[in-house]
Amino acid sequence: MNYKEHLAEEMKNPEFKKAFEEEKRLLELSCAIIKAREKRGLTVSA
Repeated sequence: MNYKEHLAEEMKNPEFKKAFEEEKRLLELSCAIIKAREKRGLTVSA
């Protein structure tokens, strides 16, 4: 079983699917924020 097959099987579980979709939205938002900051030259440096 590969990753896509495993994920398809897990997505049949409503609780897993809900949590997966929530995490996916958070990741997409994080990526959008990072891209927007990079575009504007805003970076965090130590």
